[in-house]
Amino acid sequence: MAKPVTSLKVIDKESELTPQTGPLAATAILSARSTARNQDQKPRWLTVSSPKGGSGKTTTVVNLAVFAAHAGLSVAILDTDLQESAKDWWDLRPDDAPKIHMVGQDLKDIKQAIRRVQEIRGLDLVIVDTPTAVEYLPDETAALLELSDLVLVPSTAGRPDVKSVMGWMAFLKSRKIRAAYVINRANSRATVPSRLKPVSAKTVRGKMVPDHSSPDMDYDSPLMGTVTFRAAQRKLNKSGVLCPFPIRQLEDIQKTHEVGVGVLEMNRAKGADDFEAVWDFVSNMLGL
Repeated sequence: MAKPVTSLKVIDKESELTPQTGPLAATAILSARSTARNQDQKPRWLTVSSPKGGSGKTTTVVNLAVFAAHAGLSVAILDTDLQESAKDWWDLRPDDAPKIHMVGQDLKDIKQAIRRVQEIRGLDLVIVDTPTAVEYLPDETAALLELSDLVLVPSTAGRPDVKSVMGWMAFLKSRKIRAAYVINRANSRATVPSRLKPVSAKTVRGKMVPDHSSPDMDYDSPLMGTVTFRAAQRKLNKSGVLCPFPIRQLEDIQKTHEVGVGVLEMNRAKGADDFEAVWDFVSNMLGL
């Protein structure tokens, strides 16, 4: 068993610097000596893009980058948003955290940005954070999309957001760009589906009634969550590939922007499972 690393400082939920220990910390050993699997192999490009603001693009970018780094991959973030939120996060990153390369360049200068990324030797993965209004730079956006191996489209479960990203997905499909949705900032409250199909019965006062306590129950729908969330799931799944695991609206996830770490690197933080599932989905789609 690998000896836990105690030198990596991370932020706990009480905002104090504490050493990360345990199995997750041990991944820092692999990440610290990470090199590309093949120095001549071109990196995979993952572009995170949505036409709606507040969809959690930057949060998704930085947390997936952290998972990639802890998986031993050489990863770079390309921040093409003028707000530079991803770069601001990176500037706060602890010195002894697993290395993530950063290139900050406005989308209007995408060709120069791509050249800067390509100068970084040995990369396995490039994750691109994009501005909201990409339609105002059609040529630059097209150049980025052409390079992308996968476009991840985050959306909240709100009706206006779902409608907006469905239009963006339709455009990506028309350009034959490989893309997938992920529901972000999802309400963590779960509700039981409205109808149940009892497969067993029991006798109560001489009468046969459905046994709702039986483990042999079959739901009429596998979807769980709020009504709004389930409606968003159905619509997005119908119009494109949907990551089966949403990212919940959790305070710990939002707190990552304040400290330059991912939720994976925060002690006792909620939300690491969410991003682990999305990372597994994305890495499989990219063949990593």
